[in-house]
Amino acid sequence: MVNPSPYKNRENTCCRRVVEEGFTLLEMLIVMAIMGILLTVAAPSLRSFMLTQEVKAATVDIHTGLLYARSEAVKRNTDVSLVPVTAGVWNGVWNVEYGSAPATILKTMDSHSTLTITGSNGTVTYSRNGRLATGSGTVTFSISVAGNNQAVMRCITISPSGLPNVLIDSDGNSGNGWCS
Repeated sequence: MVNPSPYKNRENTCCRRVVEEGFTLLEMLIVMAIMGILLTVAAPSLRSFMLTQEVKAATVDIHTGLLYARSEAVKRNTDVSLVPVTAGVWNGVWNVEYGSAPATILKTMDSHSTLTITGSNGTVTYSRNGRLATGSGTVTFSISVAGNNQAVMRCITISPSGLPNVLIDSDGNSGNGWCS
């Protein structure tokens, strides 16, 4: 008996074109060049976006810390303070605490060391009725990126009633420290 040929059912196998799949080197180089151009154009916008998001995150942290301190003051019927660990340095670590030394720490917030945060020189204290206990005027925090006017500055004002309010730099110039 004769073995059947493995090519018995195929027509003209010797002249068939073999199709290879994949990319050529030239195609890969063109795609890499286009991606490089796009990244070069997008990188400055991405940096500004990331800095703005960092300012927003710090603003949210301080705002929620203030709301938390106010809530705890009313709930515990005692004075509760927002205190920077290093006196007057708000871009470092800060605590929400109550009681006299040693104070009971309720919450610790992370550092935002790459930002410029200006605010009260001391602590922000809420009295048991939820109003500001420190001073009679409005307390203001401003959060910005030092030397960068592209990242939008944000401000937090605390009225004597104790309610914190977030404001956005409306004129686009974070160098003048003006929010509305």
